[in-house]
Amino acid sequence: MDRKEEIEKSRSALPIINEEHTIMDAVFNNPFVIVCGETGSGKTTQVPQFLYEAGFASNKQIIGVTEPRRVAAIAMSQRVAHEMNVSTDIVSYQIRFDSNVTKDTKIKFMTDGVLIKEIQNDFLLNKYSVIIIDEAHERSLYSDILIGLLSRIVPLRNKIDSRQYPVSVHFNKKTNSDYLHEAFRKVCKIHAECPTGGILVFVTGRMEVEVLCRRLRAKYPNNNSKNILLKKSRHKRSERKSEKETTEKTPTINLDDYEVNPLESETVLDDFDYSDDENDDQIVAQNQEEEDNTLSHSQPLHCLPLYSMLPHSRQISIFSEPPLGSANTQ
Repeated sequence: MDRKEEIEKSRSALPIINEEHTIMDAVFNNPFVIVCGETGSGKTTQVPQFLYEAGFASNKQIIGVTEPRRVAAIAMSQRVAHEMNVSTDIVSYQIRFDSNVTKDTKIKFMTDGVLIKEIQNDFLLNKYSVIIIDEAHERSLYSDILIGLLSRIVPLRNKIDSRQYPVSVHFNKKTNSDYLHEAFRKVCKIHAECPTGGILVFVTGRMEVEVLCRRLRAKYPNNNSKNILLKKSRHKRSERKSEKETTEKTPTINLDDYEVNPLESETVLDDFDYSDDENDDQIVAQNQEEEDNTLSHSQPLHCLPLYSMLPHSRQISIFSEPPLGSANTQ
């Protein structure tokens, strides 16, 4: 960085300059860092420059610095730009009703409220590589809210960055008491509206896994599946809702796929009847008409159960390619 000689001389007198290596080492090795120092030690003006020189303003991302007051945001942006010997296009500020931010901005000073407003539109703050909350010890309402939000955002960003494949996260606005039916509807909606891929569903136990799988197989039959298939007649159901017609395909049972005696270290669960019971059929019949009207049928769905007591040969089947022409749900 091409700083002026007098600036370099004044910077060298600041106590924080001697701690640059320690601070940057902490930043690179921790998701959150607290920098404490006396007033006038150079925290506000120098830490953003440390980060800039370390490459945090590359890859089209910028360094964000929040200030509790508008005048501080403006003054600090001008001071840092002067020390770095760059224009205000590079080190800019944004406050309510005023901003000099450009597409070339690398360091952005702003008030706490401005950043909170940005979170409403971009929860992960994707354009920022790092956020500095200055004067956090003052404990203003906005800074406390901001710290709380960032404590959720940073782990979520790290989790997403570590994934090697695309994952979409969806949240319901409210929790439905019948969460199993809600999970069924969510899978159907994703399968009907989203691109081809895998869907992983977590429920609370083996019984719910099997019930959910049966309902999905009934809605999205797969002729290549060896599992029991239930296919409801929508035409008959619309004429007489009380009458249900089911067709079953007898499964091929291979006794080698089942374990007679579980290992002593395993917990023996109560026997579970895998046959279709009346309650399950009632659940399917109760909601089927609404689902048929709201969720369109698409390609077949290859549905596989997975739980600890499932035989190993069936557990590893989730790693196999799904049948041609079907999506995969586990």
